[in-house]
Amino acid sequence: MLTMEQRRRLVEGAKQFGISLEEWHCDQFATFGALLYETNKFVNLTRIPVDQMVELHFLDSLAISKVLQLSAGSSLLDVGTGAGFPGIPLAIAFPRVHFVLIDGTRKKVEFVRMVIESLALRNVSVFHYRAEDFAKIPSNRSVFDFAVARAVAPMERLLPWLLPFVKAGGYAVAYKGSSVDAELDKLRIAIKTFNGSIERVVSVALPFIEIERKFVLVRKQSSS
Repeated sequence: MLTMEQRRRLVEGAKQFGISLEEWHCDQFATFGALLYETNKFVNLTRIPVDQMVELHFLDSLAISKVLQLSAGSSLLDVGTGAGFPGIPLAIAFPRVHFVLIDGTRKKVEFVRMVIESLALRNVSVFHYRAEDFAKIPSNRSVFDFAVARAVAPMERLLPWLLPFVKAGGYAVAYKGSSVDAELDKLRIAIKTFNGSIERVVSVALPFIEIERKFVLVRKQSSS
């Protein structure tokens, strides 16, 4: 479900993030898109129209590669993955990085599991868990290089969900929009209780559209 023009924008947009996509990558994105919008007829997975799928789902997910070094062997936890964003696009683009996706809605997890099987992705797994419950499993704590969320929850709620999973020296990263400054003012007051420090906020322009994504990077100070 990708037109030739959408494939062109996907490849060119990814290149702006330093990602080189081959034809087989595009085929996987096309299959993912087809599954997403077919399933969306029966399960509420996305409100983004199909003609904006490349920019607002795929490229938006990949934009984090401008701020994180997703090197071979590293691990990333996607908290509240929903229909698989950003985890599935990242898993397609970075096959040597290990991804774990969690979500509290069973139907969404079942959809993501179907996508993983359909694309034969070997570097990603998905679990039906809320972040609070997933963190109660000792083997999940302080083990990931990165924990990310492309969710709408404010930072003071997101950070306690993300940081428990991150190794000392690793990062919790939130996908945010232009209104993030007000959230940061509240977060700075309580940041020390979360065992982290705000390292930087990076703005990334999404290709082909007038939207700027802001990434908040919080560094884990010590294991807990």
